[in-house]
Amino acid sequence: MVNILAPVVTTGPTYVKVANFPGLYRHARSGRYYACKKQGGIRRERSLGTCDRKIAERRLKEWTGNLEKVDAEVEKTTLHELIGRYLVVTGSMSESSRVTDQSIIKRFLTFWSHGKDYQVRSIRPSMLDEWLTHEEPRLRNVTYNRYAGFLKQLFDIAVKDRIISESPAKLLRQGWKKPQAVKRQVPSVAQFEAIVADIRAQRFSDHAEHTADFVEFLGLAGLGQAEASSLTWGDVDWQRNQINVRRHKTDTHFQVPIYEHLRPLLDKMNRARRGKRSPASLVFKIKDAKKALKAACDRLKLPAFCQRSLRQHLIGRLWKAGVDRKLIAQWQGHQDGGQLILDTYTQVFGSDDEEYVRGQLAKIGGGTTPAVMLSSVEAYRSPSGVMKGPQKSHAPVDPHSAPAGRSAPAAVNPYAKGDKVLTKLGGKGEDVEAEVVAVWKDEVQVKTPDGELRWRTIRTVQPIKVVVAPQEPTSEVKPSVRRRGKPMRKKRR
Repeated sequence: MVNILAPVVTTGPTYVKVANFPGLYRHARSGRYYACKKQGGIRRERSLGTCDRKIAERRLKEWTGNLEKVDAEVEKTTLHELIGRYLVVTGSMSESSRVTDQSIIKRFLTFWSHGKDYQVRSIRPSMLDEWLTHEEPRLRNVTYNRYAGFLKQLFDIAVKDRIISESPAKLLRQGWKKPQAVKRQVPSVAQFEAIVADIRAQRFSDHAEHTADFVEFLGLAGLGQAEASSLTWGDVDWQRNQINVRRHKTDTHFQVPIYEHLRPLLDKMNRARRGKRSPASLVFKIKDAKKALKAACDRLKLPAFCQRSLRQHLIGRLWKAGVDRKLIAQWQGHQDGGQLILDTYTQVFGSDDEEYVRGQLAKIGGGTTPAVMLSSVEAYRSPSGVMKGPQKSHAPVDPHSAPAGRSAPAAVNPYAKGDKVLTKLGGKGEDVEAEVVAVWKDEVQVKTPDGELRWRTIRTVQPIKVVVAPQEPTSEVKPSVRRRGKPMRKKRR
């Protein structure tokens, strides 16, 4: 008698070849698809990780296409081994760059939940996006670009070594961000002198005097922290009245004059050497004053100035003194003929310095008083004091005193400074009373009740009270009335 409940043993093959698709096999029990191909006399096999026929076909084509691009001996390289290769390749970079890379790698491995032994070929772009999304809220755009750049450099090495055929970092959700506008803080002369005096007055610091000299030198010579810290007494040329400097960023040499305001500091430090006349001896005993500068700004309740701000302080003093920007760029070791000075620094030095703006506008206006001409700048300044881009390139002109060689525009404009008019705020709402503060051609600049200065055309304002001077009649003959647009015809006799 046969037991019908006995298990049926199948003797068929474990892997079944899929018809009409070379190299594709299906596991008989699990249904998972596998790829198989012979290359260079070696049988290559790979699980396609799916039970779906269409997905398996696409992955098989991708796998067979990458066989020639990937080296079989290194395709199982782990993430830990790849990072080791990256550190060896970038070992010739500067110390600061290597420190930055070490910090990024530490953050990456701390977040990475798959372990150091995870194979590089199994890393997907979504895994990298997950890490960048985790770090993004605390990073500025420039730092974010540095993190994304690390991933690109890391997996580019894997592509070059034929570990993978394509870098997953190329498919990042956001591989680059536009750098944010830098808010530059430049101390004034009074703030700079207060910082130096505060650092020098610290009695419980062994390096207060040396730190104060270092900070003062940065602001008076206009050099960076790296250039000043490596400066030797042999670089100070007293005969030619200049300092020979090597710019660390570009490894170029340039000369800085010993300014009149810098010489007393150098003379004092030179006398304090006490017979140590070796040209190779360093000028300063410290290499960095970042902490002392921050502490001084906190005690004085000043903005958080950095050591680069002190360098920009001298650039501002030279620029305001009328020194040619090409010469300033040469003293800073720049090779662009002053374009960086013009594009980057002038917007800081001139926008918030009221005294400087008054002086420059006085040069433009000739006989016009600076206070009157300053209204053109104040017209675009918000209550918070931040400059706004002018919507019109107009300058307020007194209608009764036109510049020489120009006709007075007051003939077209019926308004004068001090008139009261009605206008609308933002072009909508009810009319409000405003005062005319300047006129130009067919426009007037009015001061509204909210304190803002706005430009209006004469068609959009209405006079509150117009005073018309009486005219004396020249004769008793009634003037002839003409119809608008039609000339009068003579009567025929």
